[in-house]
Amino acid sequence: MGNLAIDLRAQSVFHEYGKVLDCGELISVTTETGVHSARRAASCLLRPAPGDTVLMSVGPGGECYVLAVLTRVADTPFGIDLGEGVAMQVNGESLEISARGGVTMKSASRVALSAPSVEMTALHSNISVEHLSFSGTLLQAQVHAIRLVADSFDSIVRRIHQSVTNSFRRIEQTDDVKAGQIDYRARDSASVHGTYTFVTAKSVVKVDAEQIHVG
Repeated sequence: MGNLAIDLRAQSVFHEYGKVLDCGELISVTTETGVHSARRAASCLLRPAPGDTVLMSVGPGGECYVLAVLTRVADTPFGIDLGEGVAMQVNGESLEISARGGVTMKSASRVALSAPSVEMTALHSNISVEHLSFSGTLLQAQVHAIRLVADSFDSIVRRIHQSVTNSFRRIEQTDDVKAGQIDYRARDSASVHGTYTFVTAKSVVKVDAEQIHVG
């Protein structure tokens, strides 16, 4: 019969505490047994940083892995790598989530966002909403062009003030205006033309000019 004894020492894996000296593709860790170049284990989501106290595993072939970050130096940001370019960064009281491919948030009921200030920067933005309700004190926008297509448009406003260079309107059917007073003033010329034109008044119609041409 062959020798069935197993050299457990040759196959042993041992753990030891260490302090991180430098981080790169490999992590430099100093322990009681010396300085080791270790890789970060897949289970160690927290990104090690210089000065961290870590738990390191040393395999029978001398391969080293950082299994966990045990303590961290104060004021050092916390970085969590989830793989494939996805990471979370905690710096003080702020949280940053980054991903190369994209970030998707889904909920079967409700997603709530509450903050004193919200900022969004994007090259293109597409929003699809069945019903949209906005309530606020001031809406201010600065854009190059606005294009609005709607089946109907209703607005109730106490005052409207517009300042434009040129204004063009094309109405296919009816333009109906009801007002208490109407005042149109043209600096150069004013023209009203129609196939049939009516000017009526209940009491007085006044036409005043240096010259009046009829016909």
